[in-house]
Amino acid sequence: MTEPTHGERLAEELFGPGGRLAKSLPEYEHRPSQVEMAAAVADVLQEGGKLLVEAGTGTGKTLAYLGPAVLLGRRVVISTGTRNLQDQLFFKDLPDLEALLNVSFRYAILKGRNNYICLNRWKTALQNPASVFTEEERIAALPLVIWANETSTGDITENTGFNRQRSAGLWAKICSDSGHCRSQRCRTNSLCFANNIRKAAQKSHVVVVNHALLFSD
Repeated sequence: MTEPTHGERLAEELFGPGGRLAKSLPEYEHRPSQVEMAAAVADVLQEGGKLLVEAGTGTGKTLAYLGPAVLLGRRVVISTGTRNLQDQLFFKDLPDLEALLNVSFRYAILKGRNNYICLNRWKTALQNPASVFTEEERIAALPLVIWANETSTGDITENTGFNRQRSAGLWAKICSDSGHCRSQRCRTNSLCFANNIRKAAQKSHVVVVNHALLFSD
C-alpha cells in the first residue's frame, strides 16, 4: 500500500467522515469527489505544478480549493466569471470557511477601478452639480448622497438604490478612473477606495477577482 500524500492526508482531515467539517456541521455529507479534488489542490499548492479540474455540480468545488489554500497558508488569487460570484465568495463562502475551520486569515475582494466611487470627483461635482449633471442625473444621484459618506468600501454594487446600468453616464463622471487620478496630489488620496483596497489585497492571503480584471491587470 502506497503512503498517502500530504494532500490526501490534509483532504481527509478536512473533508473525511470524521474530519473538521463533519465535526462542525451536523448535516455534513461526505463526498469522495470533493476529497479527491482537495487532495489534488493541496499537493499542487505544496509541491508546485499545474492542475486542471473538471468537477460536476454538487462536488463542493469552492471548499475543495479554498480549504487547502487556507490551511496551508498559501497566498492565492481566486478568479470568477462574474462579479456576482465574486460577491458570493467574499461575503458568504470565505466567512463561512473562516468560522467552520476556526482559522483566522485575511481576504479581500478586488474589482476594476470603475466599480469604486472617486470621492474627489464626487465632492468636486457637488460644488456645482447643475453644471456637472443633467437634471435627470441629479435625481438619479440622490441615493449616492448618504451612501458616499457612510460606505467603507466605495463599491457601487453595495448601493441597491442606485441603478448603475441606467445611470452609466452619471457614474462615469464620478467613478475612480486612472485617467483622472491625481494620485499623491489628490486631496482625498488617503481615503481613496480603489487604492486602499489594492493595498489591503497585497496583505491578504486570499484575493478574489474576476476574469476581466485578472486578464487586464
